[in-house]
Amino acid sequence: MASCEKLLMELICQEIEIKEWPLLKAEDEKFFGYVLAVGIMPNDFSNHIDPMRQYADFGYNDRYERYILPNNDKLKDDLLKFLWENMWTTTHSGCMEGKVWISRLENGYNVDYSK
Repeated sequence: MASCEKLLMELICQEIEIKEWPLLKAEDEKFFGYVLAVGIMPNDFSNHIDPMRQYADFGYNDRYERYILPNNDKLKDDLLKFLWENMWTTTHSGCMEGKVWISRLENGYNVDYSK
């Protein structure tokens, strides 16, 4: 049990660099890879107006990145949908297939999911 607790503490204590969302202007695009997580985490504790912020984790090959998500419900819905699809695929076939490209539009985002 002690080795399991040690492993858990190592996982909990690892530092993940949290990046600002990179797609700021129309026509910006980026290959993010696999959607690995979508969640919420505490914001700067001195910020009482917005105490939580939403994030998404992406991975591809040996890269793991966490980005703060912009306030866009469709983008968040798409990421959750593709996260769920990857979870379902992993459960049934043992591998993750769907990767995402995200493009910034004039009034939102386009998420392209490819296998």
